[in-house]
Amino acid sequence: NPTNPPPRDPGSTFIAPPSANSYYVTQYDPTTFFQLGSSQGISDVNSGGSQSHAIILDFGKPTCKPNPPPAPPDPSACTTPSSPGLGTGLIASGYPLITLLQIDNIAQQFAQGYASQADYGSTLTIIVGTNNSVHDVSYPLHGQAWAQMISRLNGEMRDNDIFNVPVIGGNDMEGDYNDPATTRSWVDAYSQNGFYLLADYGDAAGCARDNYSDVACSNGWYQHDVWYVSYGVGNALAFPEIYAEYVRGISLGGRSDNANQWEQIALYGYYQHGTPVQFLGTLAQHGACSQPSHNQGCSGADNTPDQAWIYLADALDSRTETVNQIPTYSSDISYKPT
Repeated sequence: NPTNPPPRDPGSTFIAPPSANSYYVTQYDPTTFFQLGSSQGISDVNSGGSQSHAIILDFGKPTCKPNPPPAPPDPSACTTPSSPGLGTGLIASGYPLITLLQIDNIAQQFAQGYASQADYGSTLTIIVGTNNSVHDVSYPLHGQAWAQMISRLNGEMRDNDIFNVPVIGGNDMEGDYNDPATTRSWVDAYSQNGFYLLADYGDAAGCARDNYSDVACSNGWYQHDVWYVSYGVGNALAFPEIYAEYVRGISLGGRSDNANQWEQIALYGYYQHGTPVQFLGTLAQHGACSQPSHNQGCSGADNTPDQAWIYLADALDSRTETVNQIPTYSSDISYKPT
């Protein structure tokens, strides 16, 4: 019965893995991101032994500005994945354009900073991400270009002898940002134009906390849509936002709403498609909530990274179908430069 399924006896008490810092990029500042990468490398060395983390660099919403200044406007310039004005609108006042080439450079600088300090046995996965909010560019075109950028970035890592910093794509896919069909068109294009992984570090907005029968979520989404973009497409993994602090009753395990929602998405995948969602990590926004200029909307949604990871791990561990899907990484996002 997909409604209120009987829980498995709780397993062992979890200890969250060390978290790493992720960032909403607010301006084109390669030097700052080299320094942030260096800081992560130094932190890993000081931790002793080989470390492994995954972090997100979020660049905002898809956009394209036809031939950005000083070139004259040319509407046809946003029709190919090599268009020079293709990029994202940063999460800053006016959503300023950052081009794919500039995004590539910031990711490279972060990787080089990390590699310059970390010992060779440690690894850092960089998730280079956008989101699925309202846009002014073709989603399939943008998804294709993003996949090509990720492929190019990994080639640049090899060319620079950086072998401990893999780069994968990412997308903050949220139900209230856009409809599922449009979002899936980006994911499909990404998947069809490269073989690097895609991390869905979004939400399961409005999805059920105690039912996995493909019930409706928010804004026309169903559990199937969330499963598809976070795992079903074939090269996607989930890295969900576990922000909600609200804890429900004993029948739901005393866990965060967000963790319960993702447990149900995983169970939907198991029963309808033969395999649950695979969780790469969990994302908290405690860092952003600690920044006075960015702490709006944090009431009841300010888990620490340890809390976020443990909430999801406990939820998945409560069911035999998902007990082996415990997330690997933990991360906490904030805004840089502030």
